Amino acid sequence: MFVRPARTATTTSLFELRGSEQRFIGLLVTDTRLVYRTAPGRTRFMVIGLSADFLDAELEAGKTYQVAVLLGQGTEQFFVLRPIRPGAPQSAAVQYCLTSCTWVENTERSEAWRAARRPASSEKGAYLPAWEGQPNRPTLVAKDGT
Repeated sequence: MFVRPARTATTTSLFELRGSEQRFIGLLVTDTRLVYRTAPGRTRFMVIGLSADFLDAELEAGKTYQVAVLLGQGTEQFFVLRPIRPGAPQSAAVQYCLTSCTWVENTERSEAWRAARRPASSEKGAYLPAWEGQPNRPTLVAKDGT
């Protein structure tokens, strides 16, 4: 489940990058949450706003994982993906969104929005080398699931 408590008008696009495949998950705006089902194993997620950020994940079958889409620090990362770990303290905004934000889903309308912006999403891959070079980058691990 992805939650977006970030208070800004920019729409964020979510993708799963598994191997050479790029799969569009859906769109999030302020105070929304989205359920996404995927296969277990290693994968990478990407959020696109004005820039791109990534989150590696090791997923176990039958578990539910939660990820926050938050405003990044500074001008380089407009949005970031952060794992929500069971039992770890969360901001009031994330706590609210986990229980009360509006549910959204991927629809024909969001797919059309995505198709109209396809070149922009492929250009965001330019952010990947810098992200991969970060020490201690956030990762969603199997034990984060419930």
